[in-house]
Amino acid sequence: MPIPPTLARIPAAGPATHPLPAGGSSAPPRTYAAWVELDSADRSGQRTTRFLSLPPRGILNPPTTTGMAFWSINPYIGCEFGCTYCYARETHRWTVERAANRPGAPAAAREAASLPAAKAFEQRILVKQGAAAVLARTLDPARVGTLPIVIGSATDPYQPAERRFRLTRSLLELLCQHQGLHLGIITKSALIARDAALLAQLSERHHLSIHISLASLDAPLLRRLEPRTPIPAARLRAMRILADA
Repeated sequence: MPIPPTLARIPAAGPATHPLPAGGSSAPPRTYAAWVELDSADRSGQRTTRFLSLPPRGILNPPTTTGMAFWSINPYIGCEFGCTYCYARETHRWTVERAANRPGAPAAAREAASLPAAKAFEQRILVKQGAAAVLARTLDPARVGTLPIVIGSATDPYQPAERRFRLTRSLLELLCQHQGLHLGIITKSALIARDAALLAQLSERHHLSIHISLASLDAPLLRRLEPRTPIPAARLRAMRILADA
């Protein structure tokens, strides 16, 4: 599957090299419990979306596993945007059902599996806590070679959960310790503009392309297709910020 046409492109860097030192920290990696409900930050009890911790054993998916012509990273499983045409809903269902069908399955997994799959995809967001630490241990630039690493191939890396959990930003910060990779980001969110300065730093070390999906400038139509995505004007402003950076 080809990467969509670039809407905001940042210049390429030089050839791939070995990673730079990660800062010399000898602290052991932090551990996270799986299927623990994370604080929704909503004290009113009205919020329907719940966030569940799902520490990954791996975060970088190879082409041999996905069948795609690129490596991929998805910091979250599930997405609050609720796009009617989303092709990634099955990835959430598979993850939930695998966990729910195991002996001694966590209550949160069983509860998510009891919901209609479409509702669970949008309201039970799985958060891959510790994703950057896993990437730090497993990323081998020589193995990746010249194939792109695409962040957000299945669910949006800048969906609302990113405001709180900052997994995508932590991954980008980790990638700043490397050089010469081919990186792509796909999003519908204006939140990506938050990281404009960091993305500019990445562009000095890597070949970086950013793809902002915008199906229509008709806001009411877009709201029917993508109920909780940012309005077109917000995405256009984000594109301008990135282009200027």
